Amino acid sequence: SSFSRMRGRRPRLPTFTHLDDEDADGVGCADEISVMADAQGRVYIDARFPTADDRNKIRDSISGVMTNIVDAMNGMIMQLDWMTQPSKMNALNKASNIQVNVAFPDFILDNNMLDA
Repeated sequence: SSFSRMRGRRPRLPTFTHLDDEDADGVGCADEISVMADAQGRVYIDARFPTADDRNKIRDSISGVMTNIVDAMNGMIMQLDWMTQPSKMNALNKASNIQVNVAFPDFILDNNMLDA
């Protein structure tokens, strides 16, 4: 507390229990923590974009920007004089397969996938 600090006392530090042999490497803990980012992201999405309409607006807006970026990249690839035609086709194929996660990944709104 602030009163303790004013009097020169340090606040108590948390204590941790010793891991048992089954979880000595911390794998159980790591498994639990790995989903926290997704859960935290979901809380943010629910707060920042509370309705489906809000979510659709941001996605539609940003999707248009991403489409323009990919289209511009495709145009630049086609203008390159140092690439062969097959290389350009491969580059265009890669560009068409770019996965665009606009605002947030779809699974974050699916409670079943989030809990999996």
